[in-house]
Amino acid sequence: MLDVLWRMLPITVSVMASPIAFLAVLGMLQSSRPLLVNASYLLGWAVATAGSLASWLALFGVIGVSETRPDSALARSLHATIAALCFLGAVWSYRQAQSTLTKVAAAQTFDEFAAATPQLPGLVKSSRDYGIGRSFVVGLGVFLFNPTNVSLVAATAIDLLNADVSSSQFFWLGLGFVVAVCVPLALPVAVVAAGRRAPDVIIARMRRWVLRNNGFIRTCMLTVVGFLQLTRAITGGGG
Repeated sequence: MLDVLWRMLPITVSVMASPIAFLAVLGMLQSSRPLLVNASYLLGWAVATAGSLASWLALFGVIGVSETRPDSALARSLHATIAALCFLGAVWSYRQAQSTLTKVAAAQTFDEFAAATPQLPGLVKSSRDYGIGRSFVVGLGVFLFNPTNVSLVAATAIDLLNADVSSSQFFWLGLGFVVAVCVPLALPVAVVAAGRRAPDVIIARMRRWVLRNNGFIRTCMLTVVGFLQLTRAITGGGG
């Protein structure tokens, strides 16, 4: 079980280090209803994560990923595809993300947030503030419309299906992944629920930190995951 946790660790950290997801939370902290809005957004993110993982597990189970040999053509091709998506995501994070993150960091309404993230405008309507329903939808969209997030969950599903663990361990590993991915977004909810509201100056500092560091961190993590997946594609899926 420890080897499975070790393989899942860089993938989990890469999903946790999603800068757009965290910047959206910082914007919601300045909403007129920060607790409800952030909780709704977190719920959407959690549902997207769990639903994506369950979907990949079902799909890979149907095509026999858990029954195939680690060095089979199917296993190798899946790992190679995920590696390619991770490398593309790393390149995008390094070359393109800065301008997008700057716009997202400055967003105060859903109009501005949707304009800064081209994949989202079709999911949200004009609004002067973050709303509960739209926060849930955007939580879904920010996760599901990010190809690197979806591919990382696919890699997690492959690791779980090929893991030599019991049914209960399988369940807890999957649940632990979903919970870990939600932790960075759950912290603001806990803070607001405790009756605290971050001063605007603190939010501004956090935004600057994310803009300065998070893209680089995510690029490094995606590169690491990409090389790990490429190694499994070359040496065999169980490697």
